Amino acid sequence: MKAFNVLFVTCLLLFSVRSLAQKIGVDSKGKSVFTHLSSAEARFELSTEEPLSVSYLFHPTEHPFTLTRTGDTTVVKIHGWLGQLSLLNSSDILVLSDLSDSNLGVGGKFGYQSTIDVFHDLNSIPSGYLGTYTWGVNGVLNMDNIRLYDSVSANISKERPVTLGAEGNFNLFFKNWSGGSARMVFAFTGAILHTWNDDELINYQELSKTTVLPTIVALKDFKGRYGTLDRDVTKIRFSLAVPMYFSIVNPIPYLVFNSSSGNDSYTYGAFINVISKRLTKIKFKIPSSIGMGIDWTSTDGDVSDPKIFVKGAISLGKL
Repeated sequence: MKAFNVLFVTCLLLFSVRSLAQKIGVDSKGKSVFTHLSSAEARFELSTEEPLSVSYLFHPTEHPFTLTRTGDTTVVKIHGWLGQLSLLNSSDILVLSDLSDSNLGVGGKFGYQSTIDVFHDLNSIPSGYLGTYTWGVNGVLNMDNIRLYDSVSANISKERPVTLGAEGNFNLFFKNWSGGSARMVFAFTGAILHTWNDDELINYQELSKTTVLPTIVALKDFKGRYGTLDRDVTKIRFSLAVPMYFSIVNPIPYLVFNSSSGNDSYTYGAFINVISKRLTKIKFKIPSSIGMGIDWTSTDGDVSDPKIFVKGAISLGKL
């Protein structure tokens, strides 16, 4: 399995020539709250849920929108079929120094996207229009890879639970009414999945690799998941976010609703990106970024401790 992980990571890096940035902002679970596809560039994305992902837009077609009187182009929308392949991390923690020994799963997505690569002159969109929008829908098929310690049978086994479902995203990019370069976006994501109870299983470590003191337990790393695996779980998720761009700062406040087989929870917080270059008034793209987030989860009136996390999407340029 170590050799397979190394080979798979290498293949993803080699074939990332046509990858597209997607998750601009995420919550503490690594789930997207702001999704946008950009141009065909090689990008390395780092997150806990998907350590590495590569995507490709098949048969893209361009649809320019121009002003009737001047003939100037405001935006060029790109429509196409999206395919994505990802490594999946089923643990709450990703150990980059020992990636080859991690229990990595495989995920795939295929769907249709209407996106914008270059915003030529968003502020010139005619009055009566708030701005322009992008959207997409995908089918999702994941196979996670976990080492399970069953709390009922006390047996340790390798399990590969499958997730099947659909997801969608919608973004409304507002024009700047004052004519400046600052931007605001309304972002919506939604998903319905037939999956497994990953939120209910906890991480475990073998006792021989721990140091137990009167007040703490020290772990070398996590070995697997502990609990009883349930493969028949229906999850529904919706998120609302308001990404904003000011100079090189991109704050994204968000609210997420999660329902897992009837158990509802709400997550609220903010993700703040530092982008590689500030947006211009005309001909701008959504740039590479690295950011940090914090959020809280409310379940039946109980609020969790704050969770702090990081994510990055770094462009390597066109190869």
